[in-house]
Amino acid sequence: ELEPGNVDVGALIAELAESTSKDFESKRQRVILDVPRDLPTMYVDRVRIGQVFTNLLTNAHRYTPDGGEITVNARVDEDSLAVSVKDTGVGISVEDQPKLFERFARLNHNGDRQPGSTGLGLAITRALVELHGGTVSVKSRPGEGSEFTVRLPLTVVPFSTAPASVDEAPGQIAA
Repeated sequence: ELEPGNVDVGALIAELAESTSKDFESKRQRVILDVPRDLPTMYVDRVRIGQVFTNLLTNAHRYTPDGGEITVNARVDEDSLAVSVKDTGVGISVEDQPKLFERFARLNHNGDRQPGSTGLGLAITRALVELHGGTVSVKSRPGEGSEFTVRLPLTVVPFSTAPASVDEAPGQIAA
């Protein structure tokens, strides 16, 4: 179940980027935050939306090589808040993109599966975003990186109280 409240999503994104900064530093990755200070306050579940953005940042870190770049962009786009996480990582083929949001989907990148991946992170991400009335999409090309975009409605929508389509341990942040 979601526990929505008023959340400064811009401040939340900055907080999450700061809390994961040591991970980025370990690979000398540059993180660019393009997040305006005047984003509207959103009525969302802070913990669950935090889980969504943490997962996207963690994946960007995991699949971006040493010295790569990760950009987080947030903007109001018509009737939604769009937040994208773009990286200069390995990228994903068009054929593999539909599999990304399936449970236990773990793609091979150059014959190498990343350690620590359960294949649940993006399935959980999509379920949590959809519970908030939003969508998540991906644009990617092998060798050119990936861009994941979360769109959340600016208007208050009734939240679903049905369980997410993915079984999940409380408080777990999957990647």
